Amino acid sequence: MRSRERTNLDMLHQCAAHFSEHMGQIFYIAKQCLKEDYKSTSL
Repeated sequence: MRSRERTNLDMLHQCAAHFSEHMGQIFYIAKQCLKEDYKSTSL
């Protein structure tokens, strides 16, 4: 993947996907640490 040419839009999409993976990890850790005090952020 790193050796092929990519557009700016491809790069933006990859960054957004990578960022969301890390946010999921952060929310998972927060939920584990806070237990019953964790408030869900989903609708």
